[in-house]
Amino acid sequence: MKELNPSEVFSFPYEILANIASEFLPFEKVSSIHQFPSGNINNTFLVCGICHDRESSLVIQEINSDVFPEPDLILSNWILAVEFIEERRHCLPELVRNKRWEVPKVIASIRSKKLIISFANKFWRAIQYIDNSYNCETISSNKKAEEIGLALSRFHFLIKELPIVSLAKTSFISLDISTRLSELDNVVQYKKCASTPSHLIDKLDFCFALVSRLRKSSNTLEKALKHNQISLRPIHGDTKVSNFLFDSRTDEAIALIDFETIQPGLYQFDIGDCIRSCCNPAGEEPKDLSLIEFNLSFLESFMAGYFSFASSYLTPTDINFIPHGIKWVPFQLGTRFLTDYLHGDRYFSSDYQCQNLIRAYVQFSIVVLVESNFQAICNIVNQKYYSSFDNQT
Repeated sequence: MKELNPSEVFSFPYEILANIASEFLPFEKVSSIHQFPSGNINNTFLVCGICHDRESSLVIQEINSDVFPEPDLILSNWILAVEFIEERRHCLPELVRNKRWEVPKVIASIRSKKLIISFANKFWRAIQYIDNSYNCETISSNKKAEEIGLALSRFHFLIKELPIVSLAKTSFISLDISTRLSELDNVVQYKKCASTPSHLIDKLDFCFALVSRLRKSSNTLEKALKHNQISLRPIHGDTKVSNFLFDSRTDEAIALIDFETIQPGLYQFDIGDCIRSCCNPAGEEPKDLSLIEFNLSFLESFMAGYFSFASSYLTPTDINFIPHGIKWVPFQLGTRFLTDYLHGDRYFSSDYQCQNLIRAYVQFSIVVLVESNFQAICNIVNQKYYSSFDNQT
């Protein structure tokens, strides 16, 4: 994390961030503010200080109103999910029932009692800081991959019976890849495309060529849903590596954070999103693009962790479509990055020119790697699924 210095100038001055934090927690003194590096949409800060004569910490987050135009809906899903998870903790399998598991809780303003406040012409919320924890942008070990798989399985188990009719549908996730492709077409047709530097023209051409080649078959999951082969369930919706927290002492995964994207969706979406992040140790924006990979060993470890008890609530048909989620989630995300690049970076934040083009290129490169390893991926998923029954006997 980057520590903010009171003497430096940031998009949000130090004093304003300290004042915002004090709206949620009565800090007597703010000792430090750090900005979390991850997050393509919201700006997130860790505020540390003294409260009631004790050291206290709080996470505050600016809500991107362009992405989340109805933040109250998002928080209603968040609160509903937290309450439901807390009620179901005792139902966890014995394997993980007594292990540490944390749930990110939103905090109300001291004065207004509201969960969202307006400050400095922005919307803000506060989230309880989870002590003795850390997150990472990428992973470099099979143990971490297995822990993340186990954590995602635990999360899905805890919310699987949450009625999806009670969840508000937000605009963050669209299962309809056709909509995403139409958005890209509209930008290309009606908007002046971004001025791409000559050394990146080949990356842009690669992205367009991949979209052109795969667009007709990209609705595999949509068709499966339409034909009742798979079902809508409550999902997290943003299961990248950096949204998992690990215990600082044991290195076990202890939380899946950022509940703003919880809504009806497909398990295959959550699994695919998690795997495209886990299995590329180079990360979403590597300085050396030749390092992009799809690590099959990490996939094996992830699926071993995920099927530790997920096999109890997934059907064989669900399993058959997991490899398609692994392929089409990075395709959808790449399409969104490419659209935003051409549209002038209106959706995903960017720190430098062509950042969203690089992000798109990385995701589309993962799609190509998944294609070339598709049969091996299917074999791994099936082998880990069916062997999980042997482990339970």
